[in-house]
Amino acid sequence: MQNPFAAIRAPAARDLWLAGVGVNIVRWLEILAFALLALQLTGSPFWVAVMTTARMLPLLAGAFMTALVASWPKRRVLVAVFSLLTLIGATLWLITASGSLELWHLLAAALLAGFAWTLETPIRRTALAEAAGLERVQASMGLEVVSNQTTRIVGPALGGLLLDTTGVIGVFALGTLVHGLCLWLCWRLTAPDDVASEVPQARAGIKDSIAEGIAYVRRHRLLMGTIWVTFVFNFWAFPYISLAPVILETVQLLSPTFIGLVMAAEATGALMAAFVIIANAHPPIFARIYSLGALLFLCGTLTFGFTTTALAATMALFVAGFGMAGFNAMQISLPIAACPPAIRVRVMGLVTVAIGAAPFGFLHAGLMAEWLGAATAQKVIAGEGLVALALVFWFWPELLRREAPKPL
Repeated sequence: MQNPFAAIRAPAARDLWLAGVGVNIVRWLEILAFALLALQLTGSPFWVAVMTTARMLPLLAGAFMTALVASWPKRRVLVAVFSLLTLIGATLWLITASGSLELWHLLAAALLAGFAWTLETPIRRTALAEAAGLERVQASMGLEVVSNQTTRIVGPALGGLLLDTTGVIGVFALGTLVHGLCLWLCWRLTAPDDVASEVPQARAGIKDSIAEGIAYVRRHRLLMGTIWVTFVFNFWAFPYISLAPVILETVQLLSPTFIGLVMAAEATGALMAAFVIIANAHPPIFARIYSLGALLFLCGTLTFGFTTTALAATMALFVAGFGMAGFNAMQISLPIAACPPAIRVRVMGLVTVAIGAAPFGFLHAGLMAEWLGAATAQKVIAGEGLVALALVFWFWPELLRREAPKPL
């Protein structure tokens, strides 16, 4: 197997990837910490759900926000994003140190962090792909999957450890320091092409800029199908993470420690599969890896809904993780390969909007669980997702063809 880190030998690519590792560690750490803090402050699971929703709602503004900064150098956008995240962490650190932390502070911080996430993900990943070289896009995006899945394991574990040892102030202190390091990594970017901006579009208004991105996607059938698969995945597949702990506790009667171990199986499967993708993926099969990855993930989470033992649940989620890796890596690789440089950021913004379906998917899953119970709800939402995905494949068969993505 080739060296998976060869794709980030260039200093700019390495710095952008390391910044992604840092921001993802803090992101997953904060999702857990904010949820537990909301529960401590209110005693209400409702406010726990609101906290996660507040962090994800800004994704719906992805198209507007990316169009707004489309003419800016990517380095400038990333410096602004990480400056905001560092400021948020430092403010929470000071508020906590003064003993005056309240729920609204957490909600405001989650919302602002969500806006930062909405820009950071498409801008940094596009810049990373360009800095690493588009001929190695599957490798650089595969490494993104590796780091994302690793931080999904490390972040919550670190968050729990900090809450048990240093208290919440340790969470905010670490977040401030890590985001500050990410800010420094982006500040020192110097390669001339790693921050290429959409200068030809600088004179276009925001409305025209968004319209042009939408028009391009509508003309490009593979991109249109890609965005619909992203929508299906985030509405029906990803929300399993809100039902899985309930299923494992109430149906399988597992302790919190074993629940964590079973939940880690999906990220572990994705981590292993990411290295396979790095070594073997090539453009003609990008769309198949993406589409079949989403299909495999839904099948795995559907099977999980039927499991009654920890071993079976672990195996189902481990297999689902392979699907997550394929979907996650190609969700970025496909749009980048299918777009000319002048429109990449705006198309990535539209992909972000489709990711913004997740909060509504979590709400849908929660309502189904209240009505049917968690295990039955998981079967239903995964089944609905499979039907929706089949319809997407029917209307956009390009997703299953062996054909390299390319600009129009």
